[in-house]
Amino acid sequence: MELTFPLASGDRAEAAVTTGASRMRLTSATLVMVAGETCPDPQLVERFVDRLQTWFVDVEVTIVASGVGPAVTRELKSLVERVPDSLVVFLSEPVHADVARLVGIDHAVSDYVVFATPTDEEEHALPQVIAEVEGGADLVTAVPSETGKQAALERLLVRSFGFLARHASGMDFEQRPSAFRVLSRAAALYIVSRREGEVLVRARSLGAAFPATEVTIAGAPALRDRKRSLRRDLGRAVRLMATGSAGLLRASSYLAVLGGGASAIYAIYVLAIYFLLPSVEPGWTTLSLQLSGMLFLFSVQFLLLAENVIHLSTNSGVSHRRHLIIRELRSMKSRRGMALNVVDANGHFHLGAPPLADSERRPSPWNEQR
Repeated sequence: MELTFPLASGDRAEAAVTTGASRMRLTSATLVMVAGETCPDPQLVERFVDRLQTWFVDVEVTIVASGVGPAVTRELKSLVERVPDSLVVFLSEPVHADVARLVGIDHAVSDYVVFATPTDEEEHALPQVIAEVEGGADLVTAVPSETGKQAALERLLVRSFGFLARHASGMDFEQRPSAFRVLSRAAALYIVSRREGEVLVRARSLGAAFPATEVTIAGAPALRDRKRSLRRDLGRAVRLMATGSAGLLRASSYLAVLGGGASAIYAIYVLAIYFLLPSVEPGWTTLSLQLSGMLFLFSVQFLLLAENVIHLSTNSGVSHRRHLIIRELRSMKSRRGMALNVVDANGHFHLGAPPLADSERRPSPWNEQR
């Protein structure tokens, strides 16, 4: 025997409860894309959204525009007018694609978040990826079968940063992130709420609490951003180490401890010289002890200050991304018109669109109470 229960309005999802097993239909998803030097192909976007609607009832599109030119802006406006339930978020300055995806997660109001380019290979791999999502995975990463080329210097620097990040702050920096992945709402909220979100958004695993899996797809990884440079990459690495973790602040605490210990050892050395050597210049012992005592006090104060800053930065929320947004464009078209529960002018309640419901058979409960 199979029982079907309608869910809340707007979801249009149904939970099928069967004897011995239960399965819930996927409800909503947000497709997040990043536009930079070029605009996503409208035909590919429409086709990708149509494929997503095979598994998800509601599909939204969020495009984060980072460092776009006037021509790309006009193309994005045309895309918003063409694709229903779409949103374009313009940023005030060019940012890395990982930061842009975090902005996309901030604007996603759905049960799943899909990162895509999109490409034909990603579209063909959708059934395999969604099958893993239906199996209970919170993070599904589509790994390209081809690794692509990377300069020797860039490869060395990326590996060096990964080594430093892993040993200094415990962050596992993914060297070759995938542009196509699916996250559950819980995994997405976990990423955006962490200070190291720029590292977690490209990771292939989020810990034991979020089951993760990988799927191999055909094709090469996304092309390198031509606006990237060694100076910008080094600046981003320093920023991630400084803001993404407490590693540098913890190092300053260690330096304070070492400075205080050195001051104490120097004070013991001064006292030993004073008692063991009779030919000590007058005033040397006093000045030396005064200097070592002042340095010891400064080290203790610096240690307490650094620990306080670490505590404040760890408990503070991540809110700097909201200042990057300067404009939003939202589509006037929507696919949800047939999914809304409405009450007409006579007070009759309709489940779904009025043509799909019989108003006489579904009177408003408010009229019945009256």
